[in-house]
Amino acid sequence: MKKRARKQLVRFIVNSVGSFICCSLILGISMLLFFHGLNMTEEMMKRRALLTFSNIIFLSFLFTAQDLLRSYLGEKRQVKRIMKGVESITRGDFSTRIEPFHPLELFNQYDEIIDGINRMAAELESNESLKKDFISNVSHELKPPLATISAYCEILQDPTLSEEERKERISMILKSVRKLSLLVTNILRLNKLENQEISIREVSFDLSARLADSILSFADKCEEKGVGIEADVKDDVYITSDPDLLDMAWNNLIANAVKFTDRGGRISVSLMEEESEVKVVVSDTGCGISPLAIGHIYDRFYQGDTSHKTEGNGLGLALVKRILEMTEGQIEVESQEGKGSSFTITLPKNS
Repeated sequence: MKKRARKQLVRFIVNSVGSFICCSLILGISMLLFFHGLNMTEEMMKRRALLTFSNIIFLSFLFTAQDLLRSYLGEKRQVKRIMKGVESITRGDFSTRIEPFHPLELFNQYDEIIDGINRMAAELESNESLKKDFISNVSHELKPPLATISAYCEILQDPTLSEEERKERISMILKSVRKLSLLVTNILRLNKLENQEISIREVSFDLSARLADSILSFADKCEEKGVGIEADVKDDVYITSDPDLLDMAWNNLIANAVKFTDRGGRISVSLMEEESEVKVVVSDTGCGISPLAIGHIYDRFYQGDTSHKTEGNGLGLALVKRILEMTEGQIEVESQEGKGSSFTITLPKNS
């Protein structure tokens, strides 16, 4: 940007010097013509002086008019092109891009405006694409549980259905309802986080105790699935951050570890304290993540392992990522297919 500004200044100076030289030549020639006639009579000298200064005024007016006309036509053309592009964007065509008038190194103020409009259009196009993908993904996620609920409700209307079959169908309906509830809850949470409708409540709290509570809350689920869970949490680790938001992060990571770890596998959660930061590591011996999927795991609704699709909605890691952005934390993942995954969260002690 500074380099471009310097080039604009050089161009302005060159144009100014050129105009100055032209005016100087005109004045010089006119004065030479005037003084050339100094050996004339007084009457002729007066006429020559009047003619000379009339020529100067005329030529000055001519150059001024030419410069004004050139500037007017040039600015009008530039404004017209900009307004045409803006009108196209206003109508909803966010793929519109306005062609600059000069190369990048010779940008003027209109080219700067065009560059800003083009960047705005690119951002709007990206947001529009995300919105369409979001609506498509939500619709796709809503259909299966709604179809399940509808189908089992129709079956329940059969008077010949046994009590055992009735309970089984009701259980499937409740499972679908819980999935819908989780989906809606996560969508609302993510929307609030992205729109900054949830403010950070920074307090000093015992991270060790909060993390231990999160681990204990999954003990029954791990036992039911036949998955071992172990903790290596250092005591009395205090940080300043939002404990409720971070609880959501731990719960999502541990829930994912449980979901992707088969019977007989193990999950481990550890907390390490360093001088100015803390690290929380959630590891599992589950199915792991492919190298291709790792680049998308924080995308909304993305699920790399479709075999577990019915157990989630692909919003958990997107929530975790946004929470850590708000709390100045970082997340890293290491994974091998068939061997498991390890998520490491780093948080400052005082955010």
